[in-house]
Amino acid sequence: MFRKQYFLLALGGILSVGIVARETFLATPFVSSEQSQNLTIQIAADTIVVNGDLVKFDGKVGTNKIKCTYLVSSEQEKQDWTNRMNWQRQIKVKGTFVTPAKKTNQYAFDYPAYLIANRYTGQFAIEHIIQVRPLPMSIWRLVHQLRSWAIARVERYISPKIGYLVNGLLFGYRQVEFYDELTPFTQNGLLHLFSISGMHVYFFLGWVDWFFRRIGLSFQAQLGPFLVLSFLLACFFGVSSSILRAIFMYLLYWVGKEGALRLSGTDRYGIVLASCLLIEPRTLLQLSSQLSFAFSFFLLFVTVSVYTHWQKLLHAQVIPFISAPLLMYFFYEWPLLSGVFTYLLMPLFDVLLLPLATVLFLVCRVPLIGTIVENLLIILMTSSRFLLTVFPKIVLTSGQPSLLLIIICTVVGIWSFERKKYGFMVASCLLLPFLGSRLVPFEKVTFVDVGQGDAIVLQTKWNREVYVIDTGGRIAYERKDWQERKTEASVMYSLVPYLKGEGIAKIDGLFLTHGDMDHLGDADELMQAIKVENVYLGKGSLANEKVQALYYTFSQHVHFQEIATGTKVGKQRDLLVLSPEDGKGENNDSLVLYTRWANRTFLFTGDLEEEGERDLLSRYGDFSVDILKVGHHGSKTSSSPEFIDSLTPKEAIISCGRNNRYKHPHQETLATLKAHGVHIFRTDQNGMIQYRSGLWNQRTFYLKK
Repeated sequence: MFRKQYFLLALGGILSVGIVARETFLATPFVSSEQSQNLTIQIAADTIVVNGDLVKFDGKVGTNKIKCTYLVSSEQEKQDWTNRMNWQRQIKVKGTFVTPAKKTNQYAFDYPAYLIANRYTGQFAIEHIIQVRPLPMSIWRLVHQLRSWAIARVERYISPKIGYLVNGLLFGYRQVEFYDELTPFTQNGLLHLFSISGMHVYFFLGWVDWFFRRIGLSFQAQLGPFLVLSFLLACFFGVSSSILRAIFMYLLYWVGKEGALRLSGTDRYGIVLASCLLIEPRTLLQLSSQLSFAFSFFLLFVTVSVYTHWQKLLHAQVIPFISAPLLMYFFYEWPLLSGVFTYLLMPLFDVLLLPLATVLFLVCRVPLIGTIVENLLIILMTSSRFLLTVFPKIVLTSGQPSLLLIIICTVVGIWSFERKKYGFMVASCLLLPFLGSRLVPFEKVTFVDVGQGDAIVLQTKWNREVYVIDTGGRIAYERKDWQERKTEASVMYSLVPYLKGEGIAKIDGLFLTHGDMDHLGDADELMQAIKVENVYLGKGSLANEKVQALYYTFSQHVHFQEIATGTKVGKQRDLLVLSPEDGKGENNDSLVLYTRWANRTFLFTGDLEEEGERDLLSRYGDFSVDILKVGHHGSKTSSSPEFIDSLTPKEAIISCGRNNRYKHPHQETLATLKAHGVHIFRTDQNGMIQYRSGLWNQRTFYLKK
């Protein structure tokens, strides 16, 4: 029985392990050079993204694929790049290979790993374009040309209000607006509906199959045109591993349906997995492919015959439950209603959104019909977003369970479903990974790397209490309208992933030390992403305009409190406020907090400068701390010799950005700390820095110098 049903599946699995191990081991280092050089780059025009004054695209140098960036110098040049059909070209440029930024925080996105998985050999920053030449045509350039034409047609003739959806649904091209517009869907675990997947492939190839049958073509007559159309479909979708998987699966299903080749579902899966790995050995290094193949694998074991709507609705929850451990491992949370919403909205996509998006693409130049279809799509999307906002967002923030636990829970979940032990399935797929990631009996103090800014997380054992000191944030500089870029707040790829990865769904207290953007600039994004019970401010800080804006936005749901010298915050562990007595939210009015945490004493000083340091010493005299969070990112205006001499810290943490424009930390500050025998650790060099209680009182760095 095993030989008959699972031989090809097992073969595909063994091949997967071997090829993934080989590709991981043999991955070549990125091209990197500090010297400017001239390169001739072939542009893939269907990958061009224009965001403000920044242009990004994929290019080829010989057989090597590279990520390219280019800063346009004028509004007219930006307009030229917006017309992507002008750029299926070969350009000679001058620029520099840039080393991709390493992952510096636990649970953050690993950009170098993404580049390796997608076979990029480097990242090239173009300084200026020397020459533009036409490209000789080839089959793969034709692929990019076709997709570029389709994307450009949408951008030119369809309103941006819905164009992002058409490009995303039909061609897998995600514009800058794509994720902003689909936020309610993302929050409810429904982004997969907008990703090119088996649903899209089955929709289009299903129509092709239906049409061929209607005109009476035999299987032999259909085969050639069907394969050609499948190839064209892959071209328009953007040739990727997940697209190839869906097309290969459909082709094997179609051939089997015609009686030409009888294969079980597991055989088809094994053949497709092996084929994709032979075509692209790095298939399973890509997250999208991992999830695509995982969900297909789960479907092999949970497909059953159901009849009533209630049975279908209940069955629709099985795949979300079985896949929950995997989603917790990758995304640290699981939307509880994702299965229900998928079941309810799937007909909307099958019957309305996909057909209407296709029709709109075809008739967008027909004035009246195009406008009607466009408005119908806008109404449908607006209604769907409204429907999702009516229901409460119920998300289980799990943290990241161990990989071994994920495998065990998934296997047990599938076994339980097959034996109709549904309660056991829910327990193994939800409760075990959820509890397993939270059973951490350590106190932690974590200095998160947010670039040029501060963000510190304090956790008691079992995460019973969690406090955050500052959030980081970008300082906005004046730019022309055409130069403005849409960017994600830095907290969303640094602090928020860390909190979710630790299983933190609620922050007991957010301390905003003062009113500078690099300390509270991302507080609004943090409070939208994670529930905050209390916001603590230095006395007088509500006079600050930025603090007032936060107060008026969030005060109905979050308790804001000004605190002053002598206040204690916390139950299991307390944070003692040493300063200010009063102020206006400026540097020397920074909240200064003292605590004993993770078996060490800490002093957090915000952006306190020498004047504030003198006031602190005059009020409290000499006192010692183990760890000093150096004021103002290591500026020479802070950390006076007298202050360091009085505190006698063993270690100092400097939170600053790499190659920051202020040249922090200043050499004077570093010299003062070294002269007092203080060990210095910096987020720009060490990445995230964490102190943990336990047997060895560990201090860990995410990066090594």
